[in-house]
Amino acid sequence: MINRDVARFGGAVCLCLSVAGNAATAADCGPKVEAAFQALQTSGRPYRSERLGALSNQESYLEIIEFVPPDRMRYQMRKIISSRQEDMFEFIRVGDRVWDPDKGEFPGLVGVFDDQMERLGRPFGAFECLGPVKFSDKTYTGYRTYQVQFLVSTFRPAEQRAFWRTVLVDRETGLLAYEIATPNKQLKNLKWRTHYTYPNNIVINPPVQ
Repeated sequence: MINRDVARFGGAVCLCLSVAGNAATAADCGPKVEAAFQALQTSGRPYRSERLGALSNQESYLEIIEFVPPDRMRYQMRKIISSRQEDMFEFIRVGDRVWDPDKGEFPGLVGVFDDQMERLGRPFGAFECLGPVKFSDKTYTGYRTYQVQFLVSTFRPAEQRAFWRTVLVDRETGLLAYEIATPNKQLKNLKWRTHYTYPNNIVINPPVQ
């Protein structure tokens, strides 16, 4: 569920297996990208990631992850239809306990949260160093790789998807800012976009019992 490689919509599960293509034409900046992801865990700062992507021509989804060190997380998945958001599910972790606010405690999901955190420091593939990249009226340090995903679903035949994955890092702070998936090297026609922010006012408390 919380693993970014697994999506659950309408009771169906889609497993995404990612294989990176070696598309780097300049020096491999993979270690720099890895360091940016690892900093999400080691910097001691709260963060929020918001991934917006398409389900179909009419529907999209918004996946929100919030983390407050050392061990508090909130995971939300929302479906968006005609700009209207519909909460699909939410999980909250505090220490070694995980809750669905509506359905109670889910002890078996603690390991899923741990796996999610471990994966943050292991991005796929060799990354090309792009240097300065302008996106959304700001200039970042950019890195790019080519990825192939194999989607195995319970409700449709397996399919293969290929895209360019661009990672943007804030030039002043060195913090991860965006992950962007596009069908070509241009940052247009986004397949999905993840925005990382670092607010200090995130509060994650266990639901009232």
